[in-house]
Amino acid sequence: MGAAVTELAKVLGHPDVDPLPVDWAAVERQLGVGLPADYKAFADAYPALFINEYLRVCHPSCSDAQRNLLLDAQVRTRSLRELTAEFPEMHVYPVYPAPGGLLCWGNNTSREQCYWLTEGHPDDWRVVIGEQEDYCWLFDGNFCDFLLASCRGELAHPFYGSFTGPLEKVDFVR
Repeated sequence: MGAAVTELAKVLGHPDVDPLPVDWAAVERQLGVGLPADYKAFADAYPALFINEYLRVCHPSCSDAQRNLLLDAQVRTRSLRELTAEFPEMHVYPVYPAPGGLLCWGNNTSREQCYWLTEGHPDDWRVVIGEQEDYCWLFDGNFCDFLLASCRGELAHPFYGSFTGPLEKVDFVR
């Protein structure tokens, strides 16, 4: 487990359900891209999450289709791709599989999506949060940095609305 995942584990605690094993080669083949090492280390240790009844984190082996990286997240990426094609003036970033495009990994209960900005090597990907129709927020950090800052209540942004604050509750979803 990497340092960022170790720090995140201190905040999240041990999951009450273990994640199902992930065949990363098959997942990356299906997605058509390698994934960040911090996300893979996280998903090897944790199943899908629902943080503070607000932030959903997808996992490639989750049986809940709405929290499965290969199902729901890809539907959300495809939906963004369709909106971007229809209204390009409203979207700052391209959408995966375009180079440097957004690839969904989660969402919140307020309709915002969580994406990786697939620029450069996967370990250098930053997080972008956006409402599909009109705005994007670039977080200057990777997947684990974003989750750690979220769980510590360190992010003051409209994405969180009234849900700011440190971790109070986490649901683990296999």
